[in-house]
Amino acid sequence: MTSMIPTNLVLDEDSYNSLKTAADLSFRSMRSEATLRVIDHIKRYRKRVSKVDITKKTVMKITIPSVLAKEINVYLLSECGFKNRTLVEECSFRLKDHLDKFESISIVGVAQRKG
Repeated sequence: MTSMIPTNLVLDEDSYNSLKTAADLSFRSMRSEATLRVIDHIKRYRKRVSKVDITKKTVMKITIPSVLAKEINVYLLSECGFKNRTLVEECSFRLKDHLDKFESISIVGVAQRKG
């Protein structure tokens, strides 16, 4: 069994509302929807995402596989030479980016692009 690493997500109002809508449409909890989208984003986009503006509104706890958390940390270290972003920030940016790009997700690797 894969060990899981708990982490928080910081969501702005738009991301929170998008996540709530997506979770309702997929009949999943917001936590499950967020976890699935963060994992999918890590698998799709190996490099870190550009920093996006997140005004702290809501904090949500998710768990991601420890293997993926380690991958994120390795990419952050290799790209920057040092870790200048936390796991919370990176996962939050990745969720926001995924919500902006994909309308829905069935399973990791199967997501419907917007537009």
